[in-house]
Amino acid sequence: MITIIHGEDIVASRAYYNSLKTQFKNFYVLQADTITLTELKQLMEGGSLFASSVAVFIDDFFTKKKATSSESKDIISYVTNAPKSVTVNFWEGKQLTSVQLKLIKGAQVTHYPLPMDIFAFIDSLFSASTNDRIKLFHKAMQNSEVEFIFFMLIRQVRLLLSSKQQDAKKIDELLRLAPWQTKKIQTISQNLSESLLKKVYAKLFLLDVAQKTGNLPLPLLESLDFFLLEF
Repeated sequence: MITIIHGEDIVASRAYYNSLKTQFKNFYVLQADTITLTELKQLMEGGSLFASSVAVFIDDFFTKKKATSSESKDIISYVTNAPKSVTVNFWEGKQLTSVQLKLIKGAQVTHYPLPMDIFAFIDSLFSASTNDRIKLFHKAMQNSEVEFIFFMLIRQVRLLLSSKQQDAKKIDELLRLAPWQTKKIQTISQNLSESLLKKVYAKLFLLDVAQKTGNLPLPLLESLDFFLLEF
C-alpha cells in the first residue's frame, strides 16, 4: 500500500503522518535527499520487512529528490511494484501538482489544504486596516493553531522580501512555488518597499527568537496582536 500525504497545512498533515507510524511495531524513516534505490532494496528485501509488514516513511521526496531524475524514477517504479505486504508513506510539506501525484500510480492520496481563513488573513497583512487585520487574525485562529499562523506570517514576509531581490538571490522556497503563487507574491510585493518588509521581518524574527527561548513577556497570541497594531 502506498500513501501520499501532502498540503500546505503541515501541522495537520504531519500529525496524521506521525499517527500512521503508531500503527506499526517497526518502521523505517528515510530522508529523500539521501535515499538510494540500493538502500530501499536492502530494507525491503532483507526479509524482515516483507515478513512483518514493516512500513517505510519517506519525507519530502518530491521536494528534495527530483522525481523526474533517473534514480527517482527507478525508486518510484520499485515502490509502485512492491508487494502488498509493504507499506510506503510519502509526506510532503507542500501541495503537490496533479502531474507529481500521477507519478506514483495507485497511491492513496490525502490532501491537507490550508483553511481559507488563513489565506484571507495572510493576504490582508499589508492591505487591510489595523482593525480588519486583527479581526481576520482571530478568525483564522478558530481553525488553526497560533504557532502555525505565526509560521505562515514569517513565511509570507520572507517570500515577499525575496521577491524584491535579483533572481540569483531569490530563496529556494520562492522558486519552488507554483506559477500562480509566484505571481501573487510578486503582485503584493510591488506595492511594498524593501525597507518596510525588512522592518516587519526583523520584528517577526525577534518574536520568533523570544518564543523559542521562552522569553516572550506575553503569550504568543497577545504578542501577535501587539505586532499587528504596530505597523
